Amino acid sequence: MEYAGRSLHYVMGERRRDGRPFTEAEARRVMKRLLGGVEIMHGHGVVHCDLKPANVLVGKEGGRGRGRVLKICDLGLAKSSTVPLPSPDTSRPVQGTLGYMAPEQLMGDMDGCSTPVDMWSLGCVMAELVSGKPIFKVEVSVCEHLAEIVRLLGVPDEASQMPLGVSASTPSQLRDAVPEEFLSMAGFDVLRGLLEFDPRERLTAAAALQMPWFTVEEDDDAPSPATARP
Repeated sequence: MEYAGRSLHYVMGERRRDGRPFTEAEARRVMKRLLGGVEIMHGHGVVHCDLKPANVLVGKEGGRGRGRVLKICDLGLAKSSTVPLPSPDTSRPVQGTLGYMAPEQLMGDMDGCSTPVDMWSLGCVMAELVSGKPIFKVEVSVCEHLAEIVRLLGVPDEASQMPLGVSASTPSQLRDAVPEEFLSMAGFDVLRGLLEFDPRERLTAAAALQMPWFTVEEDDDAPSPATARP
C-alpha cells in the first residue's frame, strides 16, 4: 500500500493551532473530493459508517493544480447497502464515533447503517472545516449526543423522531454555530441538507455535488488544504 500521509484530523488540528483556519474555498475543495469519493463508494454498495477527519488521509499533490489527494480509509465498520442485514442485536453497543454519528444510528434504527449516515458524517466534517472546531462533542454519552443534535437543529418534524425530554419549542441554532462569516448561504444550503435529521430528506452525495456551492469555478492555483496560509 502506498504512503498516503497525515490524516485530515491532524492537518485541521495543526492549522487550528497555527491560527490558519480553512477558508470557505478550501473547505469546498475538500468537500468536493470527499463527496466524490463517497458517491463512488455508495455506487458500489459500500457504506463507510465511520466517516470523520481521522479516517481521511491527505496525500501528495494531484498534479495540474488539483491540490492534495484525499483518501478515505479505515473501512472496519463498513457495510453493504445491497446485502440484507441480520436481525439487529439490541445488546450490541452503538458502533461509530460519537460526534459524527447520525441520529438514526444513535437511536438504533432497524435498518442499521445505510448511506444517509455517511452524508450526516460529512455534514459534521464540513461544519468542522469551516468553523475550525467539531460541531458536536465526541466524549459524551449517546443520550447527551442526541440532546446536542436536537438543541442545534431543533425538533424533528415527526414527533416519533424526537428524543424524550426535549422541548417541542426548540428552534434550529445551526446558523448561529456556523455564521455567514465562515460560510456563505450557498454553502449553508449544502450543510443544512447534509445535517437533515430525517435520513429520507438528507442529501445524497450526487445531489450535494449538484448544489450551486459546487458550481463555482475554482482557481487552479488556489492553495491546497495542507499548505494554505492567509
